[in-house]
Amino acid sequence: MHTKTWAVKIYLSEEDAVTKAHAVLVTEEPRAMLLHGEGTAFVHPSEQIVPEIGDEIAASRALAELAAVLQNTARVDLEGVLSADSRQ
Repeated sequence: MHTKTWAVKIYLSEEDAVTKAHAVLVTEEPRAMLLHGEGTAFVHPSEQIVPEIGDEIAASRALAELAAVLQNTARVDLEGVLSADSRQ
């Protein structure tokens, strides 16, 4: 059995009532990739600011975007393989 490790790091920043998250996926060889996702959370002026909730929402949005980017990368790669197979 071969095991691979893909690491995702999430960078969070807060300014006033806005939390931003940047999710980064790094895959290992033989085909290393670096993919990104972004997410933002806003606090409505009438709501209490709870930083942990903003972190969770922004991070989840960044991960959702990262998942979409990864899925699109897989789709493009699969189309390339299928196209190459049909030419043989």
